[in-house]
Amino acid sequence: MPEPPETSRQPADRAVSTSAGVDALPCGVPLAALVDQADAGRLEPADAHQATCAYCGDALRTAATVDQAMGLLRSTTGPVPAGLVDRVMRRVQQTRRDNSLIDVPASARAGQFLVGGGIRVRRQVVADIARVAATTLRGVTVAQAAAQPRPGAPGAVEITMGLLVDGRTPMPELARRVRQLVRTAVRRALGPTEVRVELTALDLLDQD
Repeated sequence: MPEPPETSRQPADRAVSTSAGVDALPCGVPLAALVDQADAGRLEPADAHQATCAYCGDALRTAATVDQAMGLLRSTTGPVPAGLVDRVMRRVQQTRRDNSLIDVPASARAGQFLVGGGIRVRRQVVADIARVAATTLRGVTVAQAAAQPRPGAPGAVEITMGLLVDGRTPMPELARRVRQLVRTAVRRALGPTEVRVELTALDLLDQD
């Protein structure tokens, strides 16, 4: 799903939110709080904000689904497949060696206490921010997420994502919603930077 040209950008003088990050939804609620709530089996809205917030509602349902899946995994016993530990450790080591960084644009630092010093963020951190944001949308699971600087566009970020979808929402509308969520979360973390989001629908979710 190639992204159409972006028609609007955030104003350059918008302040950077230091409270948002990988563990915060676009509405500002910590994701960990909703995970704990789902883990405790409390799936009804806990307050007036949750009762009306689409971000919180989708995240709570997703967390409940993940918690249920983890429970099934924990209840499954069996021998560890040969070579699994070695494969996992090799993957971890490869991830640790991936130190590629993205420069935060200077405009995002203007007026902030960080002016005068460079700021760089690991690509995987930006990808994780995008992943968490997209997963708050009902009917979407992120199978792949990657981030990199856009060639020839200083300060701009390109995010590519592979999605599993439930097929209930038309693809153009689904892509619009995912891009909106991802842009909001990434800009909240990095500042008013240009964010391009390329999406691929990889498969359908099991609707059983």
